[in-house]
Formats: sequence, structure tokens, C-alpha cells
Amino acid sequence: MAHVEGMDRLEQTIKTHFYHRGIRDEVRKQIEQCEACAKNKRARRAYGESAPRDATAMPWQEVHCDTIGPWTIELRQRTLTFNAMTMVDPCTNLLEIVPIMRRTSEEGARVVEDTWFARYPRPKKVVTDNGPEFKLEFIEMVKKNGAVHRYSTPRNPQGNSMIERTHQAIGQVLRTIVVSRDPKSVADGIKVISETLATAMHAHRCSVQSTNAYLTPGALAFKRDMFLDIPIYADILAVQRHRQSLVDKRLLRANAKRISYDYAVDDLVYKRAYLGLSDKLKPTASGPYRVSRVHTNGNVTIQLSAHQFERLNIRRVFPKHPVPPVATGTGY
Repeated sequence: MAHVEGMDRLEQTIKTHFYHRGIRDEVRKQIEQCEACAKNKRARRAYGESAPRDATAMPWQEVHCDTIGPWTIELRQRTLTFNAMTMVDPCTNLLEIVPIMRRTSEEGARVVEDTWFARYPRPKKVVTDNGPEFKLEFIEMVKKNGAVHRYSTPRNPQGNSMIERTHQAIGQVLRTIVVSRDPKSVADGIKVISETLATAMHAHRCSVQSTNAYLTPGALAFKRDMFLDIPIYADILAVQRHRQSLVDKRLLRANAKRISYDYAVDDLVYKRAYLGLSDKLKPTASGPYRVSRVHTNGNVTIQLSAHQFERLNIRRVFPKHPVPPVATGTGY
């Protein structure tokens, strides 16, 4: 039970009554081997450095799709719930938002094909998460249009930061419009949804972004200012170099907070659990699981059971017995 106080406090508590030549090494060994501690402690530093990545240089080569929501609108006699499909070009950051009422693969395929594939140059790659709206019919639609479908690792918010900011903007706009319009019927609610998404999308396209060298996504995509009749010809390679420098700086800053560690095949790792506000007493991790493969992009594949594997970013795992360099001594 004393493990919950941490290694340093446990060592000092024992020292007040007993002496042992290798007390620090013994305390470290006992705490590292305690599975209950590993699965239930909330505050812990991350192990392993994130891998570098290249910023996209060519527009219209790929599109990132994601579903955000749900949001609810309180009407007079019922509650209207809706989600939204977001589509982003990672080079220009141009954003499309379309409301969807059902999170099915048929609905996802229809929305992306009728919106992005019908309006913009055909991409070579479509990147999504593992949501149900990106299965079956969606995979067939991507293949039919000659693109390659790739999945991102689940619960990796660092790779989805722009969508998270868009999610917040939609929520703010929705609350403002609902209060000002006060919709009563389903038809009024649908109008509010359309106005909310259009306002959020227009605000995103007209806002300068640091990753675009302080140009707007609309200016980069359409070669014109979004408000004034002024042509804008940006050096896309200069924008890419600026974006790459930001990516590298943020990577160095993030890795400075992490413990250097190299994952290897057959390592035992714990998988972090994402808990809500009502999950305070639930374990914070599960496992340990065996690492079956280590990838060069900062991901590892772990074996959940005899025939089940899962690919995760190293942000989602931590090693069972990390062995940092420790100077041996008497403990005093």
C-alpha cells in the first residue's frame, strides 16, 4: 500500500526506522514490478520520443476526413441531434464541413464523394480514423475513385489538432445562433445547423494560420483574398519550409518532456485508457501486452490476444519495466 506515495517518499519513510545498504535500488525494483501501481497511477511521464514527420508540400494530393459531434438542439417538442463530416486538405488547410444525421459507411461515402471528389481535384490518398462511417461502402468508394485509403492511429489528438479547434468553433457558433434564432420546429433546426456549419467553415477559410505562413486557407487554395479583390500568389515551397520548421520545433519541444526509450519486439507494455469525468475509480491502463512490431513512424503493434493485434502510437503505451540509468550507492 505504501507504493501509492511514490518511490522517494517510500524510501524516506523506510529510512526513518531502518537501514539497508541498497535501499534505493530495492524500492525502485518493488515499485517497478507492482502491476497494480502501473495500472492505476494517473500522473506519469511518457516514454519514447515521437518520430519526425514531413510537412505536405503539394496541394490536393490527399484529404483527411473525420466525423465530429454529436451536437444537440432543443426544439419545442423534441431534441434534434446531428454530426458533421469534416474534410481537410493538409497542404492548404482548406476545410469542408457537411452535416450528417447517421454515422454509417453509406452516409460517409455519399458525403465525401458528393462534396470533396465532386468539387476539388481528385486526391491520391484519403486518411481517416477507424470509425464505422469509414468502412465497407466508404472503402469501395475510395477504391472506385482511384485513391488509396489509409487509417490513422486511434486516439492520437496531436495529429488532429485542427479538427479539434474547428470542433470548438462550431460549438461556439451553434450556441450563439441557437440563442438568437430560438428554433421551434425541425425545419428551423435544420436551418440553424446549415447556418452554423457555413459560418464556422467561412471563419476557418478567412482566418490566417501560422502553419500557412500567416496566409488564409482560402487565399492559398483560390489564389485570391477572401474579402478583397486582390490576387495572392504564394510560394508553396516557402510555405512548406515554414511549416516544416514549425513541425520540427514542436517535435523538439514535445520530446524534451518525454523520457528517452527505444521500444523493441517482445517488450511488455501497458495500454493507456482514456477515462471520462465519471471514471475516477477505473484503472488508467490495461495489460501488459507484448510488442509484436515496432514501426518507424512512432507506432507499435501490440498483441491483445492470440489472434488480435492493435497498432497504436507510442503516446498510448508505456513500458512495463523501464530501466533508466541509475547510480548505485548506499541510499544515503
